[in-house]
Amino acid sequence: MRRVLTAVTAAVLAMLLAPALAAAQTPQAPAPQGTPHPSATPAPGTEPWWLPVAFQGQTVSDVRVDSGQITVNVAGLGLQQSVDGGRTWQPHVEPGGLQPPAGGEWQVRGDRIGRVDATGTWQLDPGSPRVTPPTTAGHSPVAALPGGTGQVVAVDTDGVVWRRGGDGAWARALLLLPQDAIHGPPKVTGVASFTQPLSSAVYLATDGYAVLLSTDGGDFWVRGGPGLPDGVLAITTDSSHRAVYAGTRDGLWLHHLQPTPKPPAYAAQDLRSRWLGTAAVSLLAAALGIGGLLLLMRPRPQAALRDSSGT
Repeated sequence: MRRVLTAVTAAVLAMLLAPALAAAQTPQAPAPQGTPHPSATPAPGTEPWWLPVAFQGQTVSDVRVDSGQITVNVAGLGLQQSVDGGRTWQPHVEPGGLQPPAGGEWQVRGDRIGRVDATGTWQLDPGSPRVTPPTTAGHSPVAALPGGTGQVVAVDTDGVVWRRGGDGAWARALLLLPQDAIHGPPKVTGVASFTQPLSSAVYLATDGYAVLLSTDGGDFWVRGGPGLPDGVLAITTDSSHRAVYAGTRDGLWLHHLQPTPKPPAYAAQDLRSRWLGTAAVSLLAAALGIGGLLLLMRPRPQAALRDSSGT
């Protein structure tokens, strides 16, 4: 009986420690400070990577920015709109929910990705993955690099990230691994890029890994969410103010383009570090569980059997 309890205890402890050890792979970024009004000038290098704007402590599930207006969907409050950069908010009415903005050159029709040609005709792009068309703003499954390069990043119906090269070939680019030994891969909630050639960055919103960032068309990804809550539910860009907005489980957040082309370096920035840590912890939990089972199956010594029989 004692051996049974020992084996079970070891397996349970391994599973309980797995998320804690995996979380240790994720650095804690400094808390953001202040909420400046979006500016058309580059952000100073001292500005935090992400800044809180409004509705902290509340879930913002959808976000759209157009013509200087920021519109969000806030749990318990409904649609809210600001025309002064997020300083003040008013209730907003929009039948059918917060509709996505009109598509650009690359658009989703049905569940496929196509390109609008010079005549305004949508043409299916061969080899493109099947995607889920957005029904509300901030959840686009496709983002194109500006400048007519032909490079596109998309998220298919299974949550796999694809990339289209300038040569027109589509290929799988990123498959998110489980967050830890208990939870599965986080959901990809949207992808966004600037509509003007301000940056080659593509931003991938996830409900678990915050925001991931690629500056090479989706081939290599790093974590681009220092200071941002892990649960990002919607994302969009505002080229006129060089800004990215993220709706999260803890309010609306803002990122300005920085003088540096990528997030500030910090430990384990590359996702591989977290993945390796998660894999190591998972293997440790499995090894302990198997070890416990082998311990149960091992024959008991004869002396112990005689003692238990009372002879």
